[in-house]
Order: sequence, then structure tokens, then C-alpha cells
Amino acid sequence: LPATELINSGDLFGYAVDIDNSGNVLVVSSPQADLSLQNQGSVFVFNFDSDSTIPQFRAKQKLQSYEVYNNELFGFSVSISERGERVVVGAKNTPYKLPIQFDLLTRTRFDGGRTTFSEDQGYPGQVYVFELKDQTYILAEKLEADLLNNEGFGYALDSTASVIVTGSPSYSTTGMTRIFRKDVNKDSFTILAEESPMVNIDLLKSVAVYDDEKYLKIADLDIIDVNKLKILGR
Repeated sequence: LPATELINSGDLFGYAVDIDNSGNVLVVSSPQADLSLQNQGSVFVFNFDSDSTIPQFRAKQKLQSYEVYNNELFGFSVSISERGERVVVGAKNTPYKLPIQFDLLTRTRFDGGRTTFSEDQGYPGQVYVFELKDQTYILAEKLEADLLNNEGFGYALDSTASVIVTGSPSYSTTGMTRIFRKDVNKDSFTILAEESPMVNIDLLKSVAVYDDEKYLKIADLDIIDVNKLKILGR
């Protein structure tokens, strides 16, 4: 790292890492790094430098959310696309502020509409998309979805050139994964699908045991403890 970039105790440098297919671009997160506020987090982009006396990865850029939030944990998860044209960063504690509008019909004009109000909607998390432009990653988009408070949006993610998959393990009681696909007409990502667990374990009453080789049912067994999946007589 450059001498101006200090890694402090507790920054969790290296918490999440990813590398492009060429093996020349490496992204490393530091989700508890203090920027202007505590535990905002940052992500470093390293390029492999083979022209120097000692070939090694050298830091080329530091990414940040440009938000002003404590404990955002920007960099809790990271992903770089195959060819390195995109870096996606999750920040599982980012708060969400909903703009408040008054006088929707008459629209108060005493200040030319410059006064704005917002209300905290909790801490659902956020996912930031950085695009490579002229050898520099620029914040291009924040993914949009119907988020729940404390769902952990951005807890886990992966990406390709055109698809981003995110995980929210604390969504409701079951968790949620979302798939975003690049919209070629808008040059932005839109939700392609949302998937929650297919089975609600609390509703399980019995299980069937099959012989996979003979394709025959062996028995039906009653469940008496759903949380432990304890089976009657077992």
C-alpha cells in the first residue's frame, strides 16, 4: 500500500477478497476502516505489476461508498467480474433514508423547492456497483430493491459481466437472494428474480424416505421436533 494508506488494528483488512480471471486485478476489503466516521469501510484495488524490480500487486485505487454513516461496513462482501470491468461491493449496515414530500398537489414554493426532509427507514444494507472508466473505477449505481430493516442486503454477493447475485440472510425469517441483470436499454441493473427458501421448516410434519437406486418409497416418518428435525422412533 502507499505510505499514505495506513491499515489500523481492527480495520479487518482482507475480510473479503476476489480476483479477475486474468489474475492481474485483485480487490481486498477493509470493512471496519475509519474514514470520516467510524467503521465506514473501504475496498482497495490492486494491479499486478510485472515491470518493477520485484513483481508484485500494487494498490492502484481505494473505493468507498461516499456516504456519511457510522458502521456501514462497506466491503463486507466484494466481487469483481471476469474481465475486471466491474467491482461490486456490499455494505450490510447501510441505512436507508426515505425522502418526505409535503403539499404534493400545491407544492410549496417559498424556497424554490430547495428544502428537503428525509426519515430513517432502518439499516437494510446496500450494494454499490463500480464501473471501470479510463483505468479508474467510478461509482455507477446503487442497486434498488424492496428492502427490509436489518435484512443484511449485501452480506454476500457474486457477479459476472451482466448479472449480480446478492444474499440477505436476515430477510424476514427465511433469508432472501436477489438476481440483478444489466438492462441494456437503461445501462443499469434491474431485479430479474427474488428467491426465498422453498421450504418452511416450521410447517414440516413428516418426511418420506426413498431408495434412489430402485426409485421406491421405503417409509413415511413423522417429525416430532421441527427445530432439531427429530424423527419419531429415531
